[in-house]
Amino acid sequence: MYYKFIRALNNNAVLATRDDGPEVILMGKGIGFGSPGSIDPKSVDRAYILSDYRDKSAYIELLEQGDPDVFEAVSEIIFRASETLGDLHPSIFPVLSGHVDFAIRRVRQGMAIENPLLPEIKSLYQDEYHVAVSAIELLNDRLGITLLAEEAGYIALHLGAARTNQDIKSALRMTNAINDAIAEIEKRLQIDFEPGPLYRQTVEFLRRLVQQADEARHVKNILLPDIRRLMPYELDMARAISQRLASALEREIPEDEIGYFAIHLHYLQAVAQK
Repeated sequence: MYYKFIRALNNNAVLATRDDGPEVILMGKGIGFGSPGSIDPKSVDRAYILSDYRDKSAYIELLEQGDPDVFEAVSEIIFRASETLGDLHPSIFPVLSGHVDFAIRRVRQGMAIENPLLPEIKSLYQDEYHVAVSAIELLNDRLGITLLAEEAGYIALHLGAARTNQDIKSALRMTNAINDAIAEIEKRLQIDFEPGPLYRQTVEFLRRLVQQADEARHVKNILLPDIRRLMPYELDMARAISQRLASALEREIPEDEIGYFAIHLHYLQAVAQK
């Protein structure tokens, strides 16, 4: 692979063109000190194609003005994450770099990072959260800072979005909607979820409930007549909460799936009464 130098963005990043046409950002230790002209591929640790990003100028500006050590650490985090999680959307690098750079600035200014969605993120993005915890350790070690579990939650959210080709707003909207649904279940059933299997089962059920709404075909719920007769309270509750989810996520949840939700609510109520 042949790269033609355009300009240095920082000590460890350059803007270049690849021999088959596209503009790329090349990352490598000290690569920005190289002479103009061709670039030795052996000096390139990571390459990111600019056409994969919506706002190229903002990304280039971020690399020029931000901390090169942050971008090098984020590049390493993404490389390690891809080994565990598989392919990640290319936009993860500028998006996560910008987020981490901002988070570090807040911490260095003595501002606390809060994450009210952390329990839901841990359940919805279990694999991503484990990777994010390691990412926090890397950042703290490399940059001499103290980022906590709250920030690991946000990194996990970014990784989850990149893994499923969502934008971060969609992933955040899903997490917020499930957080709201959990709070509504607690209120209506007068229970208080503790971190554990029951909570994780409920979060996972809600995630699948929303995913089923996107499927073209749905499995008919042959138990629905019995659910209507035997669990009217739970069914009404399931409809109300499903409506909130549908409104927040702009999709419809079929009655067959709402019936299964009613069964889960009945189970939660039975456990709470023990």
